[in-house]
Amino acid sequence: MKNSAARVLEEDVVISTGSRVEAGQSRFASPTLSTYASLCVVSGSVVLLEIVLTRVFAFLLWAHLAFMVVGTALFGFALSGLYLALRKEQKPLSVTRSCVSGALSILAIYAVIRFVPLQPWDYRSPVNFLYLGLWYGSLVLPFFHAGMVIANILGSFPRQVAKLYGFDLLSAAIGALLAIPAMPLLGG
Repeated sequence: MKNSAARVLEEDVVISTGSRVEAGQSRFASPTLSTYASLCVVSGSVVLLEIVLTRVFAFLLWAHLAFMVVGTALFGFALSGLYLALRKEQKPLSVTRSCVSGALSILAIYAVIRFVPLQPWDYRSPVNFLYLGLWYGSLVLPFFHAGMVIANILGSFPRQVAKLYGFDLLSAAIGALLAIPAMPLLGG
């Protein structure tokens, strides 16, 4: 009879790319090219989104709202870690579902900024606090989903965490550099 640790290593688990580990393989398989591509796209795009939102908030709305973007990005990442730590089910979540949800939440940010008439300088109107809550909520979602994707990928390959994390940082740096040519091209 095998001990529980050996059974955990040999059972089929869903890894971050959504594919199954073959029976008998350990859950410490090497990441595939699609795993690295997923990590690259998510890490780079989330930093690019943060930079673009900071610029939009600083120049188009109000300079003090630029700090709101940084704070909600950190809060979104922390919230995803808290969610993963407190959830009962221990199998990894679908990276594809988190990516699609993150992309849709970016569209939600646009809709909220466009259609929710927040006036940051008017603190006398109680409805303005509701609008501020909607803005914060919409800003947290893409960072929450990006945190879920990154945590799932890093958690699925514990023996390659250092390599994956280095790739994550490199991808984020590339995303930050892409903001420089992207802003003039997109009219910003």
